[in-house]
Amino acid sequence: MNDIIYSSDNKDILEALQLIELLNTHKYIFNNMILRLELAVAIEIKYFALTRFMPTFLERQFSLEIVDNVITCENEETGEINKKELKQKYNIPPIKFTGVIDRVDVNGKNISIIDYKSSQSDFSLDSLELGFISQILTYALACEMMFGKNSEDILGIFYREIAKLGKDLKTYRLRGLANSDLILDDEFYEKAPDIMYVRTTKAKKIHGADSHKAFTSPELEKLVNKNLDNIMKLLEKIIAFDFSLDDYEIDNQYCTEKQTLFNFASNSDTRLNYREIVELKPKELKEKILNDLR
Repeated sequence: MNDIIYSSDNKDILEALQLIELLNTHKYIFNNMILRLELAVAIEIKYFALTRFMPTFLERQFSLEIVDNVITCENEETGEINKKELKQKYNIPPIKFTGVIDRVDVNGKNISIIDYKSSQSDFSLDSLELGFISQILTYALACEMMFGKNSEDILGIFYREIAKLGKDLKTYRLRGLANSDLILDDEFYEKAPDIMYVRTTKAKKIHGADSHKAFTSPELEKLVNKNLDNIMKLLEKIIAFDFSLDDYEIDNQYCTEKQTLFNFASNSDTRLNYREIVELKPKELKEKILNDLR
């Protein structure tokens, strides 16, 4: 990568190098940037070679409108309005919420949803059980509606840590929720552990210790609907002016709100610790959630 950059005759690259010299920028900072770029490229080469999923939609905005307990979203390909009827009625006025999905990869009719994080984030069944909102499950709902997909079309909903120096390439596997129907495919199950933090066995099953990280297509759809129910109940509380931070470990709500706003403005971590703790082990919690959603 160094050779490519320093021997390039590209006008933009040459101007950038001249600017670095003029600003007396420390060369090691620039070299570290190049090394991180090399690592990021290596991660993508390995990922594509193993999965054949191509990054197709980057920083894709979505907009979901909720009116009379029906969610609508414009189909990206056809321009038609896709609809999803809620399973129960909620006491909220018409509302629209928007967001941005970092990345959606495509391989044939299948998609993989990826959210970039600066740390090793992972999905928490605990938070879903306690009634909190999952960012990546919300993205799954948006992708189903934007692209006209079903849960069986989604390889998984994942977090990807941003490339940093000093870490082995294999640590940059995907974390999150995988679709066991797809990753246990004949051509995929042996490669799955090199792609994501989900181990598979020679018998073409999910390793018992990782069973809470992989769900069948119908089970994934249940999680999407459970998360949607959490969203709607939270909206009901907000609209009724009944929302508080009582579910989090805090000493004073006013001070916590101020600190959270400050952290948000300074691009710092705004997460709070949950007050209630789920005592069940991940595998047991998975079974409980799925049984509750029958």
